[in-house]
Amino acid sequence: MGDQDEELALISQDIEEKRQQMASASEFDRLNIENEISDLQSQYNLIDESVSPQRTRLRQDNSILKAHQSILKRRKGEPTGQDVDIDVAPLLQQIDQQKLQLTESLLRLEVLIGEEQAALAQIQGNLAEQEQQLQQEHQDLRQLEVEVRNQAAAVAERWSQVRTYQELLQPTQETLHTLEERLQGVTQYMNHLQGLAQHQSQQVLELQNAVSALE
Repeated sequence: MGDQDEELALISQDIEEKRQQMASASEFDRLNIENEISDLQSQYNLIDESVSPQRTRLRQDNSILKAHQSILKRRKGEPTGQDVDIDVAPLLQQIDQQKLQLTESLLRLEVLIGEEQAALAQIQGNLAEQEQQLQQEHQDLRQLEVEVRNQAAAVAERWSQVRTYQELLQPTQETLHTLEERLQGVTQYMNHLQGLAQHQSQQVLELQNAVSALE
């Protein structure tokens, strides 16, 4: 607080010097000086207001210290130099203020703890839900894996059956091909016979016509 008191003293000195300058200043300069004084006064008031609580507390602390020193001297039987009327009101006031501050801090802390506990409970609930979902998904994946393996085994079994059928079908196809070739030959032969029969029928018809003509 010593630096602030020194700063206040310097500002007061500047204000006094500015006021002295106004006595011999022109009207225009006087307006500028008044503005400067106003700014310095505002600065002074701001600093003074900031240190005022500290001064009050310092006076209270000095009063309490003197009271304690007087009490100690009386207990030791030492003369205090004057009858001291100990005023413990500042001490009690300070204790009450500290108690009030501690109570307010405790309440704020309890509120913060409650909020943190609620947030933590929410996070734990979310984690539990996510863990349950992950377990369900893992179980579903295991079930899907089993199903895929079963389907793969079934497909492999069917391919094995298909290859077996192909192996069994190969001789049958060859026999069928042979039969088709034989059938084709028989068909050709039957067509040839049919042609001969038609030719013979034509010749018989011609002979019958010739015989009928001779009669």
